[in-house]
Amino acid sequence: MQEAIEQYLVVLQLTPDPDLVKKTLIDLGAAYQQAGDHTKAQEYYREVLKTDPHNRVVFDNLGKLGMEVRIQQLAAAATGHPTPQAYLQLGQLQQIAGHPEDARSSYEEAVKRDPNFVAARGALESLSATNHP
Repeated sequence: MQEAIEQYLVVLQLTPDPDLVKKTLIDLGAAYQQAGDHTKAQEYYREVLKTDPHNRVVFDNLGKLGMEVRIQQLAAAATGHPTPQAYLQLGQLQQIAGHPEDARSSYEEAVKRDPNFVAARGALESLSATNHP
């Protein structure tokens, strides 16, 4: 990933083409996002918005980035204060973000902590039904 980032940075230095600059900034944001550097990713996405304030790709990526950050926050909260409700919320966000296996683990942890937690059992069954028609 670092090699790709370095190549994108070279492109930014060499190109005068505003469309290529915009695409490269988006690609840099995505590379940093994939590498887990959410701050850098956000910086590059916001740079695009300065010249293209309605860029749908950037808004989509910023939304995904926000979800990833929130998942990390909820995971830390669930680890620090493990409750069935915390793991249910974490699983729900993971499922929405397209991480079904992580969601399954969170739902299972919620059920493990409270075997009678109907909402967590229902979420786990729903996830299983969705992934195994």
